[in-house]
Amino acid sequence: MALYDVFDRPAFRDKFEAHTDLKGLMEAIDDTIAAINTGTKKRRDGIVYGSRIKGRAYFEDPQLREAFGTIVELLGHCKDAYRNAQSAGYFFDLSTIGRSGLAFHQAHQNEAISVAVVMDDLRNKALKIANEVYKRFGMAPFPYIQTPGRYKDLASKVDAVLKIVNVRPGAFGISVDLGKLVQRLFRKT
Repeated sequence: MALYDVFDRPAFRDKFEAHTDLKGLMEAIDDTIAAINTGTKKRRDGIVYGSRIKGRAYFEDPQLREAFGTIVELLGHCKDAYRNAQSAGYFFDLSTIGRSGLAFHQAHQNEAISVAVVMDDLRNKALKIANEVYKRFGMAPFPYIQTPGRYKDLASKVDAVLKIVNVRPGAFGISVDLGKLVQRLFRKT
């Protein structure tokens, strides 16, 4: 599968809190969405790599097209959650203190941690779908992002985060039935 390598990047390995350049994380997610949709794969430095392929709209298998469409949707929710949390002031720009990147705002640390959990969860859901697809082709699965347990515990107590990140209940509440999607993806027709 020509899109396998678009998931082999820090954006799908590192937990949210480990990213020192959150803008770069969002750019990597944008690049992944673009690669799936258009077939053009770019590195973070903007260099196009690999052979050009057709995007998911041209996939002959409708279930495969749907699986990658769901991945794009999940990654879109990831971008929305980040953008909304940043707008709400959950993160601040470290350039104000002479460093690069963003950090959790102390006054909103619990909410920022909850957003980090949501971001890791959405990327893990995308990886789960990708792993199911690639497993059928005999390719090694990607490891899941390891969110700290203390973050998960705290996030389960913060209800307000759903209003801020504005992730539609369909994606956040796992109404994306991954089991059914995978069954449809690989059912014999």
